[in-house]
Amino acid sequence: MSPEIRTYNINGSFPVVELREFLMHIPEPFLVVMRRKCVLTKLQIREAYRRSHIISGRSGRYRKPESVFLILMSGRAQISEALAECGISESTESAVAVSDRKEYFDLLESRFRGNLTRSNEGIPEDDPALDSVIFPRMTYISLDL
Repeated sequence: MSPEIRTYNINGSFPVVELREFLMHIPEPFLVVMRRKCVLTKLQIREAYRRSHIISGRSGRYRKPESVFLILMSGRAQISEALAECGISESTESAVAVSDRKEYFDLLESRFRGNLTRSNEGIPEDDPALDSVIFPRMTYISLDL
Protein backbone atom coordinates (compact mmCIF):
# COMPACT_ATOMS: atom_id res chain seq x y z
CA MET A 1 0.00 0.00 0.00
CA SER A 2 1.28 3.46 -0.86
CA PRO A 3 0.75 6.30 1.61
CA GLU A 4 -1.22 9.45 0.90
CA ILE A 5 0.63 12.75 1.24
CA ARG A 6 -0.85 16.14 2.14
CA THR A 7 0.85 19.50 2.55
CA TYR A 8 -0.26 22.21 4.97
CA ASN A 9 0.48 25.80 5.85
CA ILE A 10 0.68 26.42 9.59
CA ASN A 11 -1.11 29.49 10.88
CA GLY A 12 0.67 31.13 13.80
CA SER A 13 2.34 29.22 16.60
CA PHE A 14 1.67 25.49 16.38
CA PRO A 15 0.55 23.62 19.55
CA VAL A 16 3.28 20.98 19.54
CA VAL A 17 2.31 19.34 22.84
CA GLU A 18 -1.27 18.90 21.63
CA LEU A 19 -0.01 17.39 18.36
CA ARG A 20 2.17 14.93 20.25
CA GLU A 21 -0.79 13.87 22.42
CA PHE A 22 -3.02 13.60 19.35
CA LEU A 23 -0.51 11.36 17.55
CA MET A 24 -0.11 9.13 20.61
CA HIS A 25 -3.84 8.34 20.48
CA ILE A 26 -3.90 7.46 16.78
CA PRO A 27 -4.20 3.68 16.54
CA GLU A 28 -2.11 1.76 14.07
CA PRO A 29 -1.29 1.81 11.27
CA PHE A 30 0.44 5.08 10.31
CA LEU A 31 0.34 8.90 10.60
CA VAL A 32 3.38 11.21 10.57
CA VAL A 33 3.36 15.01 10.58
CA MET A 34 6.71 16.60 9.77
CA ARG A 35 8.35 19.79 8.54
CA ARG A 36 7.92 20.40 4.82
CA LYS A 37 11.62 21.22 4.45
CA CYS A 38 12.51 17.57 5.15
CA VAL A 39 10.61 16.30 2.13
CA LEU A 40 12.39 16.45 -1.20
CA THR A 41 10.33 14.06 -3.37
CA LYS A 42 7.33 11.74 -3.25
CA LEU A 43 9.65 8.89 -4.16
CA GLN A 44 11.65 9.63 -1.00
CA ILE A 45 8.45 9.41 1.07
CA ARG A 46 7.31 6.15 -0.52
CA GLU A 47 10.71 4.52 -0.07
CA ALA A 48 11.03 5.66 3.57
CA TYR A 49 7.48 4.40 4.18
CA ARG A 50 8.28 1.00 2.63
CA ARG A 51 11.56 0.62 4.51
CA SER A 52 10.07 1.81 7.81
CA HIS A 53 7.57 -1.04 7.83
CA ILE A 54 10.24 -3.62 7.04
CA ILE A 55 12.70 -2.29 9.62
CA SER A 56 10.15 -1.82 12.42
CA GLY A 57 9.12 -5.46 11.98
CA ARG A 58 12.66 -6.71 12.63
CA SER A 59 14.24 -3.96 14.74
CA GLY A 60 14.81 -4.43 18.43
CA ARG A 61 15.16 -0.68 18.96
CA TYR A 62 12.31 0.76 16.90
CA ARG A 63 9.00 -1.06 16.82
CA LYS A 64 6.90 1.83 15.49
CA PRO A 65 7.25 2.48 11.77
CA GLU A 66 6.60 6.20 12.36
CA SER A 67 9.86 6.51 14.31
CA VAL A 68 11.84 4.68 11.63
CA PHE A 69 10.17 6.81 8.94
CA LEU A 70 11.32 10.05 10.61
CA ILE A 71 14.84 8.69 11.01
CA LEU A 72 15.00 7.75 7.33
CA MET A 73 13.48 11.04 6.14
CA SER A 74 15.81 13.14 8.30
CA GLY A 75 19.00 11.28 7.45
CA ARG A 76 19.82 11.17 11.17
CA ALA A 77 20.63 7.94 12.99
CA GLN A 78 18.93 8.78 16.31
CA ILE A 79 15.24 9.53 16.87
CA SER A 80 16.06 12.60 19.00
CA GLU A 81 18.11 14.03 16.13
CA ALA A 82 15.40 13.10 13.61
CA LEU A 83 12.78 14.92 15.67
CA ALA A 84 15.01 17.99 15.99
CA GLU A 85 15.56 17.98 12.22
CA CYS A 86 12.11 17.09 10.91
CA GLY A 87 9.66 17.30 13.78
CA ILE A 88 7.09 20.07 14.04
CA SER A 89 8.02 22.97 16.31
CA GLU A 90 6.05 26.04 17.38
CA SER A 91 7.75 28.08 14.66
CA THR A 92 7.21 25.61 11.79
CA GLU A 93 5.51 27.34 8.86
CA SER A 94 4.63 24.40 6.60
CA ALA A 95 4.12 20.71 7.16
CA VAL A 96 3.62 17.43 5.37
CA ALA A 97 1.39 14.67 6.71
CA VAL A 98 1.83 11.09 5.54
CA SER A 99 -0.70 8.37 6.27
CA ASP A 100 -2.13 5.20 4.84
CA ARG A 101 -5.63 6.03 6.09
CA LYS A 102 -7.69 8.95 4.81
CA GLU A 103 -9.65 9.17 8.05
CA TYR A 104 -6.46 10.11 9.92
CA PHE A 105 -6.13 13.20 7.74
CA ASP A 106 -9.74 14.06 8.53
CA LEU A 107 -9.07 13.72 12.26
CA LEU A 108 -5.89 15.82 12.00
CA GLU A 109 -7.61 18.57 10.01
CA SER A 110 -10.61 18.61 12.33
CA ARG A 111 -8.53 18.70 15.52
CA PHE A 112 -6.14 21.43 14.28
CA ARG A 113 -8.63 23.38 12.15
CA GLY A 114 -7.36 26.79 13.27
CA ASN A 115 -3.70 25.85 12.93
CA LEU A 116 -3.54 23.93 9.64
CA THR A 117 -4.64 25.03 6.18
CA ARG A 118 -4.36 22.66 3.23
CA SER A 119 -1.71 23.81 0.80
CA ASN A 120 -1.59 23.28 -2.94
CA GLU A 121 2.20 23.23 -2.84
CA GLY A 122 3.31 20.33 -4.93
CA ILE A 123 6.01 17.88 -3.99
CA PRO A 124 8.00 16.69 -7.00
CA GLU A 125 7.53 13.05 -7.90
CA ASP A 126 11.26 12.50 -8.28
CA ASP A 127 14.45 14.47 -8.83
CA PRO A 128 17.23 12.27 -10.23
CA ALA A 129 19.82 14.86 -9.19
CA LEU A 130 18.80 14.35 -5.54
CA ASP A 131 18.54 10.55 -5.71
CA SER A 132 22.30 10.18 -5.32
CA VAL A 133 22.07 12.07 -2.02
CA ILE A 134 18.78 10.75 -0.60
CA PHE A 135 18.98 7.02 -1.14
CA PRO A 136 22.59 6.21 -0.20
CA ARG A 137 22.06 7.99 3.13
CA MET A 138 18.75 6.18 3.66
CA THR A 139 20.44 2.85 2.92
CA TYR A 140 23.34 3.61 5.27
CA ILE A 141 20.96 4.46 8.11
CA SER A 142 18.76 1.43 7.35
CA LEU A 143 21.72 -0.87 7.89
CA ASP A 144 22.21 0.52 11.40
CA LEU A 145 18.60 0.08 12.46
